[in-house]
Amino acid sequence: MIKTLIKKLTSRLTIKAKLIIICIIFLCYPTVIIGYFGYQHVSETLKEKSFNYSKATIDELSVIFSERLETLRAFSFQILYDNTIYEANSDIELGKIDYSWEVNFTKYLKANLYSKYEFTELSVFFTSTEKLYQVNKSNTGNTPASFISAHLYRQARAGNGSPVWVVDQQDNGINDLYLTKLVLSPSGSGSEIALIVFKIDQSELFKTFKNFEFTLKHDLSVTSSNNIELYSFNTGNQRIELSKLQLDGDIPEISETRIGNDTIYYVCKTMQPSNWKLVIKISSNELLKDVKSEASIVIILCLIGLPIILMLINFLYIDLIRPLNLLIKKMLMIEKGTIGVTIDINRTDEIGYVIRSFNNMSQQIYTLINKVLKVQLAVKDSEIKALQAQINPHFLYNTLETINWKAKINGVEEISEMVGALSCIIDANLNRSGENTILLKKEIEYIKNYNLIISKRFGTKIAFVLNVADDTLKCKIPKLIIQPLIENSVYHGLEMKKGGGTIELNIYKSENILYINVSDDGLGISPGTLTSLNEKMQEDIFNNIDANVYDSSKIGVINVHRRLKLLYGDEYGLVIHSRLRQGTSILIKIPAEE
Repeated sequence: MIKTLIKKLTSRLTIKAKLIIICIIFLCYPTVIIGYFGYQHVSETLKEKSFNYSKATIDELSVIFSERLETLRAFSFQILYDNTIYEANSDIELGKIDYSWEVNFTKYLKANLYSKYEFTELSVFFTSTEKLYQVNKSNTGNTPASFISAHLYRQARAGNGSPVWVVDQQDNGINDLYLTKLVLSPSGSGSEIALIVFKIDQSELFKTFKNFEFTLKHDLSVTSSNNIELYSFNTGNQRIELSKLQLDGDIPEISETRIGNDTIYYVCKTMQPSNWKLVIKISSNELLKDVKSEASIVIILCLIGLPIILMLINFLYIDLIRPLNLLIKKMLMIEKGTIGVTIDINRTDEIGYVIRSFNNMSQQIYTLINKVLKVQLAVKDSEIKALQAQINPHFLYNTLETINWKAKINGVEEISEMVGALSCIIDANLNRSGENTILLKKEIEYIKNYNLIISKRFGTKIAFVLNVADDTLKCKIPKLIIQPLIENSVYHGLEMKKGGGTIELNIYKSENILYINVSDDGLGISPGTLTSLNEKMQEDIFNNIDANVYDSSKIGVINVHRRLKLLYGDEYGLVIHSRLRQGTSILIKIPAEE
């Protein structure tokens, strides 16, 4: 139903209207359909690549940063290896401290403080005596003793001797970061000796992230185990509050949230044992900004290109219609009887192909009409000549039969033998049975009669060798196709040769193909004559048709070749090989039919 309706509507439209509709459809289709799905595909591809890049980035950074945190954590254990803290606690409890002792202990603390550039302050709080010693790298004030003895001490006790990271949230939004470790008695009693507090220089700690290469569409944040933001690398986009992220518990590796008209994607990874989290934030609007810009440009270009397309359609319409109108005009001329008309045009496209085909068809019609006319005239002429010549062969045949009987009666056997052979040849040419093909065995009998006459005429000057495979004798061949070739060898190859020569006939079959080879060691054919002969054999069998083709008195090599091509097709016929003064070989190739 729909197909019929579309066909009915389009049949009423001009070619120009159809071209306009097609071009508009092809303009809108990629813009709307392909553009939409292309945008979706590109968006998903960009997201996938961005996620994969972010995952790889987080994996690399987490390894590097975790190693750095582990180094600081390990240092909090190493500081106890020399027993200085334990000995200092003992000295303080026994009252063995003085100014010199405090100077030496302060130097010890500074040496440990400056051994790590991530530390900005080192504090040791002895719990039993509540004695506090502090050193720092800056001129700013030390961390208040009350904060250390109360808040940091309480946080460190939760670690039970293991290092604990503590984040102090300030009202001004700047968070202080501490690494605390509670020193327990080496005796294993579990009694507390001191609290070691390292205040962290965050600019040094997070230098790894600042030196790492990020694209402009990626924001990076580091959060503590209780979701306090420690570090943020912002590319200039709208800052995303981490409070809007569900970071509690086990968060997925990739999550997303909708903020306004933008979708924010988060790629998160938790670092152990600190339980800090690395978060890369990706803005969908920023990620696809270039794609949206390119899509807008494509739409604008399509709209701008519409008038140009319409102009091109008009040009194509004129380019198509003008030669078609000319073609229609010439076709009408042929309909009215003017054959052989052609169109002079220089085009290599489909229309050029159609016009060239029309020219070929017109010329072939003209040629075929002329050929048919020539063939009909030649056939009529040959029929007249055949009627004129029919009396003479019959009279000659009857006369020869009379001579043959006279010779036998008078005992002249040689003359009788020659006359009998000649009678058989004439009878074969008369074709009174009307057969077009005969068995090869019968054709060989004609050849033997012909060779008998030749041997009587030339004596031993011309020898004849016959090699016929037994499986070929029942094959059917066109009548009288071998005798003209032997005659050609006699009169053009051996008769004029001093000392004579040999004619050899070889007949065999291979793969349903019958091969008949007539060769001689006579004078051969000159290269020029051989080339001319081969050219004539390659001509169209209808070319240069005249009455001589049908004149039985002039059957020759070319006529045999044409007969075979007419009967079996262009792939069959004669092949001639010859060398001057060395001989000639003619090979017949026809289907082996029984």
